[in-house]
Amino acid sequence: MARPWLSALRSDLDSWFQRKTSQLVEEPLQPLPRTQRFSLLQRIAALDAPPSVQSYVHKELTEAITGWRNNPEAANVMVVLGRPVESVAPVLEAVTAAWIEPSIPWHALLPCHHRPVDPAAVSLRLTDALENSLPASDSGTILVSLPNLDGSAPPSGVTQEVL
Repeated sequence: MARPWLSALRSDLDSWFQRKTSQLVEEPLQPLPRTQRFSLLQRIAALDAPPSVQSYVHKELTEAITGWRNNPEAANVMVVLGRPVESVAPVLEAVTAAWIEPSIPWHALLPCHHRPVDPAAVSLRLTDALENSLPASDSGTILVSLPNLDGSAPPSGVTQEVL
């Protein structure tokens, strides 16, 4: 015969360790309608990069360029890493589009921040860009921006740009 306190203890322990059943509906999710998905993607793409991120990238870029100008033998490559869920390209585009450093003129050689999908387009774009003359500069130095044209793509969320 089981003692009454032992059976009471056992029922208490059983109640503590019982698995709770989920109250969520187990039905599979329906895919988002194509038009709504497209609309959301457009709205997301139209969002501006956060000003704090832009100012940080601008500050770091200015410091790196100043270092390169002071020491021409230094490595002149800058890699900007971002989180996988955020694209770095819009930040770089916003910073370079708003570049107002008169002592460091900026010229983007290609109108993109990544390798074009069509490999034949790379040579055509470079040829076209090099045939156009670079803008004049008072100091004689112009910073030319060229996207990473290496065949290997950077990891997701990483944008590389050679300056």
